[in-house]
Amino acid sequence: MKKYFKRTIWQRMFFYLLPSSDARIRYLKKHHVFAEMGDNCFYQCRRIPVEPRLVKLHNNVVIAADVNIVPHDVIHIMARKLPGETVRQPLLGV
Repeated sequence: MKKYFKRTIWQRMFFYLLPSSDARIRYLKKHHVFAEMGDNCFYQCRRIPVEPRLVKLHNNVVIAADVNIVPHDVIHIMARKLPGETVRQPLLGV
């Protein structure tokens, strides 16, 4: 776990310092950071989502700067508190 954490920190720091969107796109595709990344994508953001393997970017997608990608939410916690409702936590995956 500690080795994975160090690698993730270095990966995020390196990605943040890439100077252009083209360099970031090449990095994302080369290292298969996202579950899928289509053609003609533009990724201006310098942040990698917390769980990038849950994100698919199809063809002709534009992501602007200062965008937070949230691959899942915690709605199941709120739904569990509703009277008479039994909601199981959803399985995450692509």
